[in-house]
Amino acid sequence: MRRLPLLALFAWLALVPGAAAAEPASTVPAGETAATPPSAEAAPAGTASRSEPASVTPAAATATAAPADAEAAKAAAAPAPPPEPTLLVNINLTTQRMVVTENGAPKYTWAVSSGAYGYPTPVGTFNPTWMSKMWYSKQYDNAPMPHAIFFKNGAAIHATSSVRLLGTPASHGCVRLSPSNAAKLYAMVQRHGKARTEIKVHGRPKYTAPRIAKQRATQPRMRYAYSAPSSYGYQPYAPPRYVFPGDAPPRYFVPSNKQRAAMMRKRRAAARQYYSGY
Repeated sequence: MRRLPLLALFAWLALVPGAAAAEPASTVPAGETAATPPSAEAAPAGTASRSEPASVTPAAATATAAPADAEAAKAAAAPAPPPEPTLLVNINLTTQRMVVTENGAPKYTWAVSSGAYGYPTPVGTFNPTWMSKMWYSKQYDNAPMPHAIFFKNGAAIHATSSVRLLGTPASHGCVRLSPSNAAKLYAMVQRHGKARTEIKVHGRPKYTAPRIAKQRATQPRMRYAYSAPSSYGYQPYAPPRYVFPGDAPPRYFVPSNKQRAAMMRKRRAAARQYYSGY
């Protein structure tokens, strides 16, 4: 029984230092109250005050700036959109006509001559690649191509001296124009520039020339063979047979008097020529 008060005393001594350590080190003097910030006083009860934002490190700032710089570099490296065309050259291969539109208003309509059968004209939308006031074809025997406007490989719009063939497919793949119209178009393309000129080729030409040579009309075959005429001027007898359409008339009788007289004249002339050497 005497040990109980001692155990209680030791337990109390052990608890008193832990309670003292749990209390804050700074103590407020008697008669004074701790000052609280105005924000804490204004905040409603039961709500926690907002924490300040964490400071941004240099590595995080570099990581966020890198995608923005990449996007800006990509936008700067992207090619600029092509300018709007101010000169439109519309070529219809079906009607063999060219319509030239300048600044949205149709200005000229000309007859053209596109590629003949076996030499198709390229179809699509193109821009002039290069131009020459006088060019000679390296592929077709140095054929002259005045005021040539090339738009697809060797295909070009140029002048021609075969004005009578305009309106029909007759070239080796180029688009032909009359000399005066080709000079006008050449000057317009130079004025507007190749970047602002658009050439549109569409349609399918109507070829009028035959694709293969026609077979010559031949005489109908004989149903039976005739022997050569004898020396007496008539043909040997042949047995009767049916006559088919296209057969030559049978010759069963002696030739006419005119034929017999001509044959006799030839024989006399041959005899005179033979005996004249004696």
